[in-house]
Amino acid sequence: VTTSPAPFSGAKAHQSANAAGLHEHYFNYASQRLAVNTGDKVFAYVYLDPANPPSEVMLSWNDANGSWEHRAYWGTNSISYGSNGTSSRYYAGALPSTGGWVKLEVPASAVGLEGQTLQGMDYALYNGKATFDYAGKSALGATNYVSTGGTTNTNSATWTSAQKLAASVHVDSAAKVSANSGMKLNWSAATGGIYAV
Repeated sequence: VTTSPAPFSGAKAHQSANAAGLHEHYFNYASQRLAVNTGDKVFAYVYLDPANPPSEVMLSWNDANGSWEHRAYWGTNSISYGSNGTSSRYYAGALPSTGGWVKLEVPASAVGLEGQTLQGMDYALYNGKATFDYAGKSALGATNYVSTGGTTNTNSATWTSAQKLAASVHVDSAAKVSANSGMKLNWSAATGGIYAV
């Protein structure tokens, strides 16, 4: 979709249907895969429809061995995939607020992804409607970001969600310059500070 809501990143986002019960969409077998390191977090940006909010959002990741047993959920425990309380169905918290872009993020260790290589991702809802956008991994103490009123981040404007998952490393205060020229890091410097990259 290109409107209702405006994408968080780039020109398009992907949106679920407005439906009762479990409904989902996914991609798998990405040609460019994403290696997850120790200490990383995995994330996706979501916009919950304020007129038709879901009661649960579940994100699932498919590893290079073909296993989907890496899931996190927010909200009610209505989707029965995996075993609750394990890395196959990790409770990450309450649903975020509706009507704005929110970063859903969990430690990769909580969903059994440290040291894994990802090739796919599933976006599941129980009831309602949501729009999804930028997804990938983050490191170095990333935090949630909430955007309201259709604010759009235009970094990586030509990437699909699959390419973002497969090719990106998102770090707070880092901006993807392009797929070929790597990362540009910006931070406020302090005299005498020590920085590790």
